[in-house]
Amino acid sequence: MSSDRERERLQRLRERQLQARAPGPTVKVRWKKTQPHHEPWLTLFWTALPGRAKGGLIGFLLGTAGSVALGIVAPEPWGMICGALVFLTAIVVGMIVGKATDQAGLIDRR
Repeated sequence: MSSDRERERLQRLRERQLQARAPGPTVKVRWKKTQPHHEPWLTLFWTALPGRAKGGLIGFLLGTAGSVALGIVAPEPWGMICGALVFLTAIVVGMIVGKATDQAGLIDRR
């Protein structure tokens, strides 16, 4: 007799558990999307350039700075002429150094 009572009690308990577990309104789980790692565009641009172009850009920047400095310091006609010569010389020297580093393998390519 006690086993029948126990069985009924367990059956009611199981029904209550199933009713409590029955899902109500469904909840959508949204997973956070992981985005792939992107390198900055300037890094990609710089590593893709050959050494001659890198040297030319560095020469351009140094030549621009030298040209502006000579334009400020030197008298009017000579400051502009010397500034233009420094500008062009810096670009040419930068391109030569860049080509030399390419040929020597000093620039590490990824």
